[in-house]
Amino acid sequence: MNIYDVDRNYTEYLQKKEIEERGFTTVPNFDYEDVGREKKFVSGPVFEIDNIKYYVGASHKKILNDDCYPIYFEKEPGIIKGTLRFQYMIPIAPSAVKFRNIRMEPSKSRRNFLWQYLKSIQKNKPFIMEKSNEVYLKQISNQIPEDLKDRFNQFKFLESKMIQYELNYKLGLLNTEEELPVVYNENLQQHIVLYEGYGRPVEPKHLKDFNLLAHTVDFDLEEMESVEEYLNEIEL
Repeated sequence: MNIYDVDRNYTEYLQKKEIEERGFTTVPNFDYEDVGREKKFVSGPVFEIDNIKYYVGASHKKILNDDCYPIYFEKEPGIIKGTLRFQYMIPIAPSAVKFRNIRMEPSKSRRNFLWQYLKSIQKNKPFIMEKSNEVYLKQISNQIPEDLKDRFNQFKFLESKMIQYELNYKLGLLNTEEELPVVYNENLQQHIVLYEGYGRPVEPKHLKDFNLLAHTVDFDLEEMESVEEYLNEIEL
C-alpha cells in the first residue's frame, strides 16, 4: 500500500458519467492546485476485484462512522490526523494512476507529514483492507439506509466506467464518437462492452483484463439469467 496521484482527466470523466446517470456525483475532487491548494493524493490499493483496484483519498474530517478508518501518527498518539472515508473510494484505471515520490515534495513539513501518513497506512493495511471490503459489500448488496445512499459512490457503476475509460484509452477511442460503452448487468453480474454489428471489436486480452463479456447492442441482455446462458447465445 502506498500513495498515488490520480489523473484529473480521469476523475472528471467519472464525474461526468455519474452526473449523466444519477444527476449528481459523489466522486471526489483531488486536484485543487488551480485554487492554490495542494493536490490531494489517494492511498491504495485498498481493495481489488477482477483486476479492478480501488483507492481512497484522505479526508481532513475527524468525525468517525462505520464507513471510515481513522489515521493516527506514532508521534502523536490518540490524535486523529484524518480519516479514510470508504464510501468515496473509487476504482482507478491503470493509465490514470501514478506513484507519488515523497522525496520530491518541495516542503520539508509536507515530506514529514507524508512519511508519517505512509507509515500509518502500511502498518494498518490489514484493517484498512478489511474495512474497505466491508463497505464495498454493504453498498453493492443494497444495505445502505435509504437516506444515506446519495452519500455513497455506486461502485459497480464506477467500475463499468473505469473499464470503459481504460478500454477506450487503449483502443484510441476515448472521448470520441466511436467510444465503446461498458455497462454492468445485474442479472449476469458482469461488466459488458457494447458494440454495433457482429464483428469482435476488441482483442480477447482486453476482455480478459477485467473479466469482460462483449455483445452487440441489439442483443437482449434482460432475457439472460446466467453467464452460461449468455455464452450459449453468443460466441466470444
